[in-house]
Formats: sequence, C-alpha cells, structure tokens
Amino acid sequence: MTPLTQTYDYPVLAEYMQWITVVDDICADLVRKHRSYLRCGLRCSDCCRDARSVLPIEAHFIRELLNILPKKRLWLLSENCEESTMCPFLIDDLCEIYTARPLLCRVNGLPLLFHSKDGPSIHCCELNFTTRKENDPFGDEDVLRMHALDAQLLEFNQRVIREFPQNHLPNERILMYDLIRQTLHEKGIL
Repeated sequence: MTPLTQTYDYPVLAEYMQWITVVDDICADLVRKHRSYLRCGLRCSDCCRDARSVLPIEAHFIRELLNILPKKRLWLLSENCEESTMCPFLIDDLCEIYTARPLLCRVNGLPLLFHSKDGPSIHCCELNFTTRKENDPFGDEDVLRMHALDAQLLEFNQRVIREFPQNHLPNERILMYDLIRQTLHEKGIL
C-alpha cells in the first residue's frame, strides 16, 4: 500500500487526515465487533461497482497518491478510464488508492445510520448481516452515524474551497475517472 505524506502545509489538510484516522479507528472497532456478520474482505469489491465522484478535499489526497504511483500502475489505471460501472481505481479487485480512498469507501459494508424525512434507517452491504436475526436491532454503538460524518466531511470541504478558491467551485464533485485522466496528462502518459 502506498502511504500518504505525513505533514501538510495547510492546517485543514492535516486536520482532515487526523479525522480520517479517527474514522478508520471507529470502522476498525465496528469490524471487530461485527466480524462474524461481515463477508467483506480482501478482493471483495462488490461495493465498488458504482463509478463515483468525490469532493475536492477527497480529490486532493487521491491526486497526491496518484502522483507517487509508479507509471506502470498509472498505465493500468488508464485502462479503467472507459465509462464503466466499476470504480476506476480497482485493479484485480484491489483498490489502488486504498490509503487515500474517500469516506464512502471507508465505511462501505458496515451498518450505516442515515436520517431522512421518513426517519432513521440503517443500510449495509447486502452480503453482510445475512445471519443476523431481524428481531436483533442495532444499538447506537453498533452503527456509523452518517449524518455526523457527512457533516464533518462537508465542513472540511468548505474550508478547502475557502482556502483554495481558485481551484474549486462550491458544491463541486469530481469524477474519479477525471482524476486519473488529469494525472495521466500531467505525467505525459496520455
């Protein structure tokens, strides 16, 4: 796995990475807690079937990682730039940007609590929790509260937009395919 830089010139970037570490720790705790119900594992990419877009702050860290990947790996990613339902960062069902993956990819598979006008609902990968009894409800400590995580992610993103207004538009989402294409062009590979 390719690591990301450990120091950042801008506080918002360092704070985001600290927050991501906390999110990863919470996810690891939930994985340990629910291990017997999870079918997710190495080379499971069922949650990676939708080509996604990311927020500018997430794109920043993906670009950072893409810029240090060997050209051979970037060339393999270029083959994934055709419009597809697969995430373009998958090679042989492994994530090439695992250390820089966006929030959604970090929490996929776990029980996620969402709030909507219809009230709270819990979603998780359809492959997981198939043996859990229906009358065994999830407790507060059993789920990730996506409202709080999304709110924090959006706060970090708004700070990035304020600090780098020349690079980003409000409410902008960046296609993952475009991140690969931009990097390939910048490196003269395409």
